[in-house]
Amino acid sequence: MEEVEALCDRLGVFVNGNLQCIGNPKELKARYGGTSVLTMTTSSDREKNVENMVRQLSPNANKIYRLSGTQKKRWSRPTKV
Repeated sequence: MEEVEALCDRLGVFVNGNLQCIGNPKELKARYGGTSVLTMTTSSDREKNVENMVRQLSPNANKIYRLSGTQKKRWSRPTKV
């Protein structure tokens, strides 16, 4: 989806030959995306604190990357029943 956001102003999603939704990529991702991404920047000595906080809030979070104080995490949002 990152490539789509960089290249497209509007996006249509077809399923089995039928247009299911249309809109700008960020809007569609927010509405239909199944994951959330959190990016935090802290001083290097606080990275472990951020890691622990995210683990408490969302135990299923996966680290995408960590680079000198910036951490990016991804997790699945709970589905509505």
